[in-house]
Amino acid sequence: MRFFSILAASVALLLFAALPATAAAPPAPYFNGFESPTDVSPPGADAGETMFGAVRVPSGTNGVPSADGGFHAIAPGAGPFMRYGGYSSVWPTGGYTTSVDIYLDTAASPISADLRFDWSSAISDPGGYHRRDFVFSVGTNGTGGWVMSASNNAPGWPANPARDPYTITTTGWYTFEHRFYDAGSGVLAVDMSVIDSGGTVLKTWTLSDPTDIIGVTVGGNRYGWLVTNAIPNLPLDNITRNGADAVPPAITISTPADGAIYALNAAVVADYECVDNPGGSGIATCAGPVADGAAVDTATAGAFAFTVAATDVAGNAASATNSYTVVADKDQCKKGGWQSFTAPIFKNQGDCVSYFASKGKAKGNP
Repeated sequence: MRFFSILAASVALLLFAALPATAAAPPAPYFNGFESPTDVSPPGADAGETMFGAVRVPSGTNGVPSADGGFHAIAPGAGPFMRYGGYSSVWPTGGYTTSVDIYLDTAASPISADLRFDWSSAISDPGGYHRRDFVFSVGTNGTGGWVMSASNNAPGWPANPARDPYTITTTGWYTFEHRFYDAGSGVLAVDMSVIDSGGTVLKTWTLSDPTDIIGVTVGGNRYGWLVTNAIPNLPLDNITRNGADAVPPAITISTPADGAIYALNAAVVADYECVDNPGGSGIATCAGPVADGAAVDTATAGAFAFTVAATDVAGNAASATNSYTVVADKDQCKKGGWQSFTAPIFKNQGDCVSYFASKGKAKGNP
């Protein structure tokens, strides 16, 4: 019976996906929090701006608080969908992100249960027709947990070991996010992430096909669609489509420390880190004048600046600079100056003078 339901859903997906896009330009950012009665569509209505097939309910319905605000939606069965404000055949510069909040109730996963749903976010081609689906397959595992994986174009087996499945055992709202971006050389990649209500990314699957060439075989966004659903009144909230990630990476330089004073030939190594901000898509490049963990040149006295640059896959760039001084004069040890050194750290003025007198060979330096 399960085989036929999956087959039927696959056929429905292919038929539904065949419809062309109705708009060329990338739509504006989209958000549907189900706070307005017009955030859901009655049967037969257009689902460009609203969600077709869902039912708007107040927070607390069936014991479920809304993820945000005073309302959310429930899906009585399979089929609810929306177009994130409109289909597009044009790839937006920097890519885009779609997401939906879905409530997972561990009480719906009793022993021997096999209840599933599949959520897809799809991409169009430049002609405005369907190109490919990116599907989260989620199901009860029969022991009070939810197991999930990601695949293309058809409902999948949530616990498929070949798909690196992930299991959730805590009831609550979870964000299912699709991040569409250029992985390099114009090839589309999609990071499919499940995120808890605190914003922690629990698991990410990255799907990419070398034939998905942005601007050639890949256009813009398509639908968000609950392809299959066997969970009674599955709660949904906060459906979004955002434009390109506009948040630059965050850079931390530990060493050379900003404003530090180093003795000539001090043992110092570069130590820096670049981290993309929440909502971003990972660091593509992160580099300083020397590799992270490699020796910094302190063989020459003077004032220096150490700059690290980072660029994420959406093209956001950032840089950070730490200034430092290298000293070669024992006179710097006087009047408490020995206390200001970062490397080496001297225990008294004599220790500092001895270091310079030995031309940096004291305290274990070469």
